[in-house]
Amino acid sequence: MNRSYLKQIGLTFTILFMAFSFFACTDTSGQSTQSPTATVSQTSPVEGEPTIEEPTILTWVCTSLNNDWSTKVAIHEVCKRANVELDITIKDVNVYNDFIVPLLASGSDLPDVVQMPNQDTDMNYINSGLFYDMTDLYEEHGENINKIFEEVPTLKKQLTTPEGRMFYFPSIVPAKENQQTLLLTQSYVDTLGISAPTTIDELYDMLILIREQDVNDNGDMTDEVPLFIRAGKLLPLSGFWGIDLVSGYTADDNGNLFYSYTSDRYRDFLTFFNDLYTNNLMNADFASAGFDIQNSLYSENRIGIMVQYMPLAPSQTLSFNPEWDRTTDDLLVVPLAPLKGQYSDPYYVSRSALGSSFAISAKSEKAEAAFKFMDFNMSEESYLTKWFYPDNYTLTDSGFVMAIDQKHYNDNHAEYGGNFKGIPDYEQFIPISYGKAYDALVPIIANGTRLPTILPTYMLADEIQTSKHYSSDLETYVEEMFMSFIIGRTSISDDWDDYLSTCEALHANDMLAVKQAIYDRMN
Repeated sequence: MNRSYLKQIGLTFTILFMAFSFFACTDTSGQSTQSPTATVSQTSPVEGEPTIEEPTILTWVCTSLNNDWSTKVAIHEVCKRANVELDITIKDVNVYNDFIVPLLASGSDLPDVVQMPNQDTDMNYINSGLFYDMTDLYEEHGENINKIFEEVPTLKKQLTTPEGRMFYFPSIVPAKENQQTLLLTQSYVDTLGISAPTTIDELYDMLILIREQDVNDNGDMTDEVPLFIRAGKLLPLSGFWGIDLVSGYTADDNGNLFYSYTSDRYRDFLTFFNDLYTNNLMNADFASAGFDIQNSLYSENRIGIMVQYMPLAPSQTLSFNPEWDRTTDDLLVVPLAPLKGQYSDPYYVSRSALGSSFAISAKSEKAEAAFKFMDFNMSEESYLTKWFYPDNYTLTDSGFVMAIDQKHYNDNHAEYGGNFKGIPDYEQFIPISYGKAYDALVPIIANGTRLPTILPTYMLADEIQTSKHYSSDLETYVEEMFMSFIIGRTSISDDWDDYLSTCEALHANDMLAVKQAIYDRMN
């Protein structure tokens, strides 16, 4: 990973900026937002020449959990550094599709840049002629994004049509460094006098012990939840059984795919979690449980282990000990490496690194400026501004970056709007330090994580037709049976053959052929 920029500014010289005010960015109400002033010291991103020579106003439509543009002052600073003002419309994620799909269907009055409602794998929007072909812009002005393509070559393949053209600009998520893992409550294993589990069998034995004892020492022998799972969180664990349930397909050593959901390994996976469910070793409401239930249980120290994104370990540690010092103290909530089972080389299955996609209107007169602004958001300067405004930061001995004088962890990222996903973003230029104990675990988890076998990408015409005819019914049935097998509504031992026959009748083999062709092109 290229850290030359950071090392230059953080380790070789001191640059002081005087207090400044941000470039005004205009929201849809017509009001201007001025950021507060700040003094930026030696280890803040060096502000070089503006990305775009002339001040440029870009019209922009996107979505966010928080649609208050005035609070996103870190993004205003990014705009300032790029010489851009955004005339921005932000719609809540819950209503975005209802807003953007009709707008795209009309094809009129589109802004310069649109955040897409989906990956457009069937190229429906591309073929409509709504959007600017960015292929040449990538070649001429993609200074930052092209460096990322060199590091993660699958991303460029995902964004390139079968004809070799590129119509969308990505946000990129840290697929491996921000992985969903098993998070262990350390006090539980300390109380039980055991070590953290390293195998599936050891996990099962630990869950039994938690169920049978008052591990949290509150006088109630029945209130502990040995394993807490929220909706959809089981799939990343499928790699413990050597299969990928995230994309639904797994490649053997020769590059031949099989449908994960009809494999013997999947049957073993279901049997294990049906056992946990039947014996009260996991929460019965796993299909519907949300953050509110999870946080309530955690506040009462009732969860032994759960599946959650790895960077939440420090914040959960703080919930147990508000005085926790990330620079010296061990984690109280610990991410676990993949658990070994009967299959070799266990792994977590991550999400795709390709996040949201952004398109430039074919009618935009500012296509080059729009592309340059999006590319600037792939730079280290933009990344560090989003994460650390208005504070200083430094490199740790292990090469992580952390804010100075922040004992616990960096929360400016959210407070100043740096986590805004309504513009392109690259979340993992330099790993963010969450403390010495946490940083040591990052490479272990990342090395034990694999991308999904099949990544979102464009399909050929015949593949699109096959998928349209068969994928929906097959996926719906498999999802229904996933739940039915685990909760015991359907017997794994008695009804497995009927399940396989139904999958075959729903054209699982036809879909396998489509996925094999996609896999072969991508690899």
